[in-house]
Amino acid sequence: MNYDRPVASGVLYESAYHRCTLEPGGVFLRVVRTAQRFPDAPAATIEYTSLSRALEFAGVNRPRALFDLREAPLRSGDAIDEVATKFVAPQLAPFKRAAVLVRTAVGKLQILRLTKEHGHLAQVFEDEPAAVQYLTAPGAR
Repeated sequence: MNYDRPVASGVLYESAYHRCTLEPGGVFLRVVRTAQRFPDAPAATIEYTSLSRALEFAGVNRPRALFDLREAPLRSGDAIDEVATKFVAPQLAPFKRAAVLVRTAVGKLQILRLTKEHGHLAQVFEDEPAAVQYLTAPGAR
């Protein structure tokens, strides 16, 4: 499979902030955070609630997911960041194996801290092929 350009087998959820697709062959879900900023914390709460519900439903039969956060706006320590932090656990919970793709080493440290705080370990990568390899490795369930 060529993972240089994701070609979805199906869109499971889409908004101005996220796009969730099933990768070809149904191997894993790909959740991409867009560069669109939330206007305020209530909008972020609505979005993350909807996304978490979609992921819970989708994760029932697909225990692997790639969360691509490379285009996400930088964290600014405001109320919107607090909302996003609250939804880390609900977004990761449906998956037995999750990979998070980030742009920077600082982003990697932030995600590792957040997932550890919420008791959900996810592998964090700055390299997409490595993340895909982790999700598709033999024995990955």
